[in-house]
Amino acid sequence: MDWREPIHVGSNHLTYHVQQRLRPTLHSFGHIHDEPGIRNFGVIQEAGITFVNCSCRKLRSKLVNQGVVLEIDPKTRTVKYQPT
Repeated sequence: MDWREPIHVGSNHLTYHVQQRLRPTLHSFGHIHDEPGIRNFGVIQEAGITFVNCSCRKLRSKLVNQGVVLEIDPKTRTVKYQPT
């Protein structure tokens, strides 16, 4: 399975508020679907925030991603992840 990093295709406005105003340890979402040549499922860490696109299906409802396992340490506010 190809685990290259996802690319940003979402709302720049939302990203700004998540990174500059809210600053969560973890931001999880799953609405963006893969398009031919673009793979957006996965995990990236940016600006101290772990972003997780946890969508599992393509547009035709085929299960294509098995998910990720996250370990969150509330004391250190760190997130470790591993593709399944």
